[in-house]
Amino acid sequence: VGLGGAHVVAKDGSRTSLAAGHLEGMAVSLDFSENALERVDALPALWLRNISLGSNPLTSLDGLADLFPRLLCIDLSFVDIPSIVGGWGGLAACPRLRSLVAEGAGVSTFE
Repeated sequence: VGLGGAHVVAKDGSRTSLAAGHLEGMAVSLDFSENALERVDALPALWLRNISLGSNPLTSLDGLADLFPRLLCIDLSFVDIPSIVGGWGGLAACPRLRSLVAEGAGVSTFE
């Protein structure tokens, strides 16, 4: 992994969390899809621009904006967004967020 711009793939592993380790200051993109993540606050704070959390049984997006203050794009495909308490609020708190991918996420309204 080189400095400044690493894409980290940690998908399809039934993981419930991720240790920061050597990722701090290096990772700009994280693919943590198809795991067993229930809460985003189980992930380390990183300077990510893109994160994929698709196909995880998420129940909380608490702390999303604090953990990833530079987040531009999030993929929540096949995550039941309407069932996440405070889900829309967690997304709205991300000041730089420009793209939400929500394929198969059960979204019928943005309220």
